[in-house]
Amino acid sequence: MPTALIRMRAGEASRMIVSIPYSPERVAKIKTIAGRRWHRHEQYWSVPQAPGALTQLLTLFDGEPVEVDPSLDAVPASQQEKPFPE
Repeated sequence: MPTALIRMRAGEASRMIVSIPYSPERVAKIKTIAGRRWHRHEQYWSVPQAPGALTQLLTLFDGEPVEVDPSLDAVPASQQEKPFPE
């Protein structure tokens, strides 16, 4: 199982940046998220910063080492319970 740290932070245009050290399992997980994009040159994924997005990401990577930028914690918990938009 990969042990390198997954990092999540705010990006531009209502998106979150997710830096994931490569493993086939992690890539398969992030690909389950609607609206995700791979930024080839920068080597990170971005996902819509929708209500519930942070909670969904933390659930996907449960049990793995994750660092969440404190600015993402500003999203009210009531909004984090909703899933990504389809």
